[in-house]
Amino acid sequence: MEGDVPKSLFVLAPVGTRHQIKTAEADSSGEPSCMGLRDNGAKPATIVAAPCDTSAAGQLFTMKKTGRSDGDLPAYTIGAAGGRTLQDKGVGGLVAATGAGSPFVLVDNGPSTLPRLGD
Repeated sequence: MEGDVPKSLFVLAPVGTRHQIKTAEADSSGEPSCMGLRDNGAKPATIVAAPCDTSAAGQLFTMKKTGRSDGDLPAYTIGAAGGRTLQDKGVGGLVAATGAGSPFVLVDNGPSTLPRLGD
């Protein structure tokens, strides 16, 4: 996703027909973090960094091409658990809520340098 480097660099890791969204850099434990949903009751879920867990529904996302950006790059809506979509609230951060999702540009920056588990 576009934004401030390195905070905006992510790796899409396929899990069946969905994806985990992992940080492009490992943390002090040597592992990447994954984007996940934190439920907030009646308010939209916020997006948090969490240890990666492929069995956590809140860490599995879908990518749906939804048009083109102002720079004529493909734009995607990111779907989350419970029929929610990711929505960019600017200064308020990223949330997952029902309704139209924000379009995101996913830029391919080449192969990841994350170590493979078991290496």
